[in-house]
Amino acid sequence: MGAHRQQPASYGMPRWPYSVHLALGTVAGIRLASWLPGICQVGVAVLGLGLVLLATLMLAWSKGARGLVCWFLFGMGAGGMRLAFTDPRFLADEEITWQLPEWPARVEMELIARAVSGARRTDSGWQAVVEVREIRARGSQWEPACGRLRLIWRSTRGEVLTGDILQIKGHGGRAPPRQHPFDRDRRHRERREGVAGTVTMGGGLHPLLIGRSSSPVHRFFAGVDRLRLTMEQALIDCADPRVTSWILAVGVGTRADFDPSDRELVIRSGIAHLLAVSGLHLGIFVLTVRRVVQWVAGLLVWPLTIRHRRFHGALVTLPLCWLYTLLTGVATATTRAALFVSFYSLAELLGRRSSGAGAVGISCAVILLYNPHELFSPSFQLSVMAVIGLLLGGSAGRRRTLAGGVELWRRLLWRFADRVRGLALLSLGAWMGTAPVLAYHFGQISISGILANILVVPLLSVALVAGSGAALAMAPLWPGVAAIVAGGCQVAIDTAFCFLEPASNWVGDPLTIGRPWVPELVAWYLLALSGVAGSARRVHLWPALRLGCGSLVVMAVCCCLRLSPPPVMEVWFLPVGQGDATLVRLPSGHHLLVDAGGQRVGADPGRSVIVPILRGLGVQRLDLLVLSHGDFDHIGGVAGVIGAYPPRELWLTRSVLDQLEDLEIAPYLREGGTVIRVMEGSGAVYPLGGARLEVFQAGVMGSGASAVGMSGNNRSLCLKISWEDRRVLLPGDVEEAAEALLVGQHGLDLESDLLKVPHHGSRSSSSMRFLAHVLPRFAVFSLGAGNRFGFPHGEVTRRYERLGVRSWRTDREGLVRFRLSRFRIAVRAGNW
Repeated sequence: MGAHRQQPASYGMPRWPYSVHLALGTVAGIRLASWLPGICQVGVAVLGLGLVLLATLMLAWSKGARGLVCWFLFGMGAGGMRLAFTDPRFLADEEITWQLPEWPARVEMELIARAVSGARRTDSGWQAVVEVREIRARGSQWEPACGRLRLIWRSTRGEVLTGDILQIKGHGGRAPPRQHPFDRDRRHRERREGVAGTVTMGGGLHPLLIGRSSSPVHRFFAGVDRLRLTMEQALIDCADPRVTSWILAVGVGTRADFDPSDRELVIRSGIAHLLAVSGLHLGIFVLTVRRVVQWVAGLLVWPLTIRHRRFHGALVTLPLCWLYTLLTGVATATTRAALFVSFYSLAELLGRRSSGAGAVGISCAVILLYNPHELFSPSFQLSVMAVIGLLLGGSAGRRRTLAGGVELWRRLLWRFADRVRGLALLSLGAWMGTAPVLAYHFGQISISGILANILVVPLLSVALVAGSGAALAMAPLWPGVAAIVAGGCQVAIDTAFCFLEPASNWVGDPLTIGRPWVPELVAWYLLALSGVAGSARRVHLWPALRLGCGSLVVMAVCCCLRLSPPPVMEVWFLPVGQGDATLVRLPSGHHLLVDAGGQRVGADPGRSVIVPILRGLGVQRLDLLVLSHGDFDHIGGVAGVIGAYPPRELWLTRSVLDQLEDLEIAPYLREGGTVIRVMEGSGAVYPLGGARLEVFQAGVMGSGASAVGMSGNNRSLCLKISWEDRRVLLPGDVEEAAEALLVGQHGLDLESDLLKVPHHGSRSSSSMRFLAHVLPRFAVFSLGAGNRFGFPHGEVTRRYERLGVRSWRTDREGLVRFRLSRFRIAVRAGNW
């Protein structure tokens, strides 16, 4: 096989760094301004304006590298100044997105509003964004108002178009604040979208149409919404439900009818991005249209040069790109991709050299200057890093050609191998770009995603994006043809699943690695950059090798620090609403979870709170799960926890064991080899990882005999964890009668540094006699905000204050972490 040709390297100043440095400066300015909440709004704005003016003056005589610095400073000043006028720490909520009457956490209301977006079907029902004009709470008068709300209803009627004037009755409130670092910040997301809160219509109600807007803009968007709804309904009527759910998810982003088993397999395989309308779908759509237009232009007007064909392709794809964005609901990710395509196409239309890096830089700068809060969105970070990874992977995998005089079969084999190599490098680049972001936000990375992106994504993305567009366009006019196209999509889906199931079973579930540190993130991206630089130009081989070796050393040091943690015992009190869940990490690295309950409306606390925190902390497996008693606020999330983390041992009482039979968790326990231990004694001691675990149960002696009348909360398992001179007591929901028995049986053995307040701070618990024997220095109330029981009761909190006990509450601070070492106890609470 002959040697491939090398293109001569160009070492001149490229044309794209100006836009790239502008974007980098904008990112740096927004990030720095977000770290300065102590400075007033005017101070941050003045600093940003000063940087902008300085950079503008320097641009008058700066060229080359100094010009890049000027653009960086300009972006930094503009980004910081822009954030200063939109950051919630500088402005009150009422000044940002709404001017409404006093807004409690949850209130029954009636309002007159105009639809800002058309209705879309989601898992929770129909959704639309409305702009309020008039509002009144129950029993009050109509008042003028201004602001945007998210409207949710479950009625079968969902035809709400942009510009419709609606009368709405429902209950609403603001999104809850972020409770822990691994929680999705719904309030911040709504702020990015300009939405102040959510209104939910219950009882099968639907918005009442009382008028339509006469604005030409609103009528145009209403026509787009009506076209989308018509295409969706026509496709549902003529195609198979399973393939229809795929086409609607990939084509227009409607995932309400998607099969949960298909969703789980796609997520486990690492190709969940296929289910979200994003830049990938828009890119495939644009590339398909460009190729078709260039081919048709070459046939009709021959001969055309490559430059003229690209001109015609850019001229046609630019409006179609935005039409596709409108049909998919003007999603943020699609809009970013549309801006990228627009800048790239405009460069071709103006006869300028098009640059992928330059288009990415200018589109990111425009988006962040328009809405700086997008910088903190996982969607924005994933899409940008995926595009950068694709660009770097493409530059490393440029096609290589053979010298002349080579046989045809060798030339074809070489071309096939080169295409596979380029596809693999593209997949690897996208994976390396997005893996750190996924690990940072979700604590997991999928190794099977590399293989799936090579084998499945080209087939599914091309077939489904093209097929879904054709099926949706033909469904209202030719249902039979749309059904045939949908059948072709079904074949592509079945073929892809033949690869997905073996690949996911062979590679296994996504790896739980925990949130990476900043040095690890920097080292990861420098390692990827060194690989690209070393493969693109041989002159960069040795510098790239040194950079890669240095990155590997940094990652190895961080890995060693993770694997050899300092000798401390860490205790996390998880914000699961009205309930209990406490995670303990022993110095030996063992993890135990005490209770897995909580009550959150419409969400399983195990899947929505406990499992994300465990993944974010890098927990690989639970060594012990203790269920104190059978109340739902202590075992409500146990199914979700055991499904993701089957424990090595499960401690519970006989009554709780009978309750778990209805939760269908036995298969997970058998698969994980869980040892179930029914606790029927009090005062037993169990060693674990150098610590002592003592189990107390009120009125129960070592023989298992119990006191008469002890049941329910008073039969809770109380766990005391001792390591060195540090002690933690987790007493479940014991009440005053059980506390008296515990004091009588164990006395000063109950003494502890840290106490989880019994029964969430009820007045029936935390008796003075009990606290006098425990003598805690720190206490934590685990409870939900605004709970119907009124926990914690005032007399209980005052009792802890009189004893000088420092206390925290999960309903206010969210996640509370204690680090107990031999010398000190450190506390960290809130969204850290």
